Amino acid sequence: MLQQQGSIFQTTTDTEIIAHLIARSSKKHFAESAPDMLKRIDGSFALIIMTEKQMLIALDRHGLRPLSLGKIGESIIASSETCALNTVDAKFWREVEPGEWLLIDEHGIQTGRFSKR
Repeated sequence: MLQQQGSIFQTTTDTEIIAHLIARSSKKHFAESAPDMLKRIDGSFALIIMTEKQMLIALDRHGLRPLSLGKIGESIIASSETCALNTVDAKFWREVEPGEWLLIDEHGIQTGRFSKR
């Protein structure tokens, strides 16, 4: 579909497909286009996508991969395993739920679902 719309791919990675979906979204801002992109992909993934000022964290609708959230002070970090949190002296906060996304920026944390559990 993306190639038919004119996308030119430089690699064969899933990451490039995700970038094209965000770039081609009808939504103007990352905070809207990134969660919208999640509705269009399927499979097993644990995503962390960062811009200069925002971070999107998402887990696939099936929950096939782990994705843990921790805190260092007021800062949020994400890791595929809780043992990595210990390495940086972070405190475990919670697991990301299947089909859930979190958008973190200077205004706080927004959460939403792109798929029912």
